Amino acid sequence: MRVFTATLGTETDSFSPLPTGWAGFEKTMLFRPGQHPDFATEATGPLWACRQRARTQGWDVVEGTCAFAMPGGLVNKTVYEALRDEILVQLRQAMPVDMVALGLHGAMMAQGYPDCEGDMLARVRQMVGPQVPVGAELDCHAHLTDAMLQAADVIVLFKEYPHTDYVARAEELLELLVLTANGRIKPVMQAFDCRMIASFVTDRPPMREYVDRMRRLEGKNGVLSVSLVHGFALGDMPDMGSKMLVITDDDAATAEQLARTLGHELYALRDHFAAPAALTLNDALDEALSLSQQPVILVDRGDNPGGGAPGDNTDVLHELVRRGIKDVCAGPLWDPQAVEFCFSAGQGAMLPLRVGGKACRDSGRPMDVLARIIGLKRNLKQKLGDALVPLGDAAAIQFSGIHLVLTTLRDQAYDPVLFTDLGVEPTEHRFILLKSGVQYKIGFDELSVATVRLPTGVRLTDRSYRCINRPRWPFDSDCLLKDI
Repeated sequence: MRVFTATLGTETDSFSPLPTGWAGFEKTMLFRPGQHPDFATEATGPLWACRQRARTQGWDVVEGTCAFAMPGGLVNKTVYEALRDEILVQLRQAMPVDMVALGLHGAMMAQGYPDCEGDMLARVRQMVGPQVPVGAELDCHAHLTDAMLQAADVIVLFKEYPHTDYVARAEELLELLVLTANGRIKPVMQAFDCRMIASFVTDRPPMREYVDRMRRLEGKNGVLSVSLVHGFALGDMPDMGSKMLVITDDDAATAEQLARTLGHELYALRDHFAAPAALTLNDALDEALSLSQQPVILVDRGDNPGGGAPGDNTDVLHELVRRGIKDVCAGPLWDPQAVEFCFSAGQGAMLPLRVGGKACRDSGRPMDVLARIIGLKRNLKQKLGDALVPLGDAAAIQFSGIHLVLTTLRDQAYDPVLFTDLGVEPTEHRFILLKSGVQYKIGFDELSVATVRLPTGVRLTDRSYRCINRPRWPFDSDCLLKDI
């Protein structure tokens, strides 16, 4: 089996002021052939799974470029085209191939390209022809488009959020592609638009039961795969929103009916996903202070770099200092300049330092503190599954009863090592303040049973969308067709 595999992606926030250019890929992931490390990442599951098949089954695997950028604003047009064309040239040089397995995101947008994955898959299909199976693994926070469905034979999305199953889904993708290449199945994909957008955290009810039901349907009655497309709420494009994707073995009617049934079931659960009544930041901090469990995790979800936010907002820190709330460790806060100053001053030094509030309007006010430098580390990395995710050079500072981790690379909190490698033990603090949305749960959930999500940032329904198809819940009520 001769297989070509590569990765290209990012998660594009239409409202982010941070443009995504070459540096966005170079600082996050830009592995040319032969450079990819020997572990899986969220973006490179297909490559990793292909490598395992090469070792155990003797596959001839041609590895193309793997490029992925931290979520941010629109990708520079020339950068996207250059990376896309680089991979396409590699594919042409690898031909003939028996199949193509790509690691994409599903919510990548570039200047002039609202659907990068659809564009990429269409060009791959044009190159390899109709007989070669083409498949892609997507993040569940994707925009599933007609162009993707028309170009690919198989699309498989992560089922879990937090994302813990990217290797398993890559293996599922390869198995379906192999069966297709051998003529044992004829995959047919059907999608149903659920007419909604929400956050579906899958490690708690009702989504835990819903995902488990999706799994039980697979492998029966000709159903090959079932995926829930969560959608990415910050991508302002026509196909933004939640969809059900069902793949059957040459049975479009069953696929369409099952996708529709599951879609209606999800829509019926929508009240579980409604945004809670708006609290003030002070109310949320009062709630945290009332909890007896320690430590309490405080989630600064509005400044989550994993969704395209700058990651340098200091609104919560300002409020903690104003209220005299101490015994806090916080991070990661993106501030390359402050980190440079800390390295220049050295471990143990005291210096006046301006932190945060630098990138854009969403960054809020900068914070001027008298900081003691308590930790320095070059090329800090945190764990995300089996992968090591770079945070760049990092510094831990102490001021006003707060231990704050500053980084040169922008990313969210995944694992306590972002603190412990700088000499800060998070479990010894009353509060752990994290820049994240949901992914922090992978590494931090076991540290505490008490979590307070802070009401920071702009609410979904307050965004000025221009391109999304309406009606769509929660922007509109009762917007799903009643027929099943």
